[in-house]
Amino acid sequence: MRKTLITILCLCAGVVFGVNSLVYDPNSLTTQDGHLISWEHDILETIQFESFWTNAVNFFDFNSSNAVNKVSGGVDGTPSNVTYSEGGVVFNGLDAVIQVTGDTSLSNVTEFTISAWVNHDGTAGNGFDGIYAAETDGNNSILVAQGGSIAGSTNIIFRVGNGSGSYVYTTCGELTPGTNHHVLVTYDGSEAATNRAKIYIDNIACPLGSSGTIPTSTASFSGSPRIGYTPTLTSYFDGSLDNVSTYNRKLTDAERSRLYFDYIAGDN
Repeated sequence: MRKTLITILCLCAGVVFGVNSLVYDPNSLTTQDGHLISWEHDILETIQFESFWTNAVNFFDFNSSNAVNKVSGGVDGTPSNVTYSEGGVVFNGLDAVIQVTGDTSLSNVTEFTISAWVNHDGTAGNGFDGIYAAETDGNNSILVAQGGSIAGSTNIIFRVGNGSGSYVYTTCGELTPGTNHHVLVTYDGSEAATNRAKIYIDNIACPLGSSGTIPTSTASFSGSPRIGYTPTLTSYFDGSLDNVSTYNRKLTDAERSRLYFDYIAGDN
């Protein structure tokens, strides 16, 4: 994967700081060599963004054959039948999965974020393409998948179940096959029921349909989280996934934008 190296040097009281990333302001974008570039002049904010990835519960950059080793967070993944490419980890839609054994970070929480770059072909299993799942059963689960029979192949379903299988799904139809898209979901149990679960595709909030009431907290999950497979839907992902990350809080609008623009500029 292309790595753009931008070094910002700040000389202050004889100390030199080297920073290996940009801070992006989505309201002030320019282009260079076809890549989105934006500058933030506050060196302290830039340094804080450099450590942004380390604040993830788990972040997998999928840049090499050891891609299942976490970049940050507490748990490595165990791959099965996946292959590796410049664009991330390739899942075959049949039996490929990465299992994150022992990760309980999204159990019994009131906030979280899941982020992934997704490139699917829309043909897996029963019409769903499983992206991420932490599940005990269909009524007690966190699940992100291509919409399948519920929302169609170009949409995303996001389930947050704690005693019932409540979910939301996009209706914008932006997840076109064969194209990289950024899919990010947030959950905040303190919000009003209709605002607790949100889905963003390519940094844009999508209009949602829904079923049931999203709970005020997540369930306690007995199963290990899986990337590329959702057990309760028996749904394997068919395509590639990249930069999969989870956070045990809802990311801010600025943080969400930075995840998106940083990847586009080739910095991860």
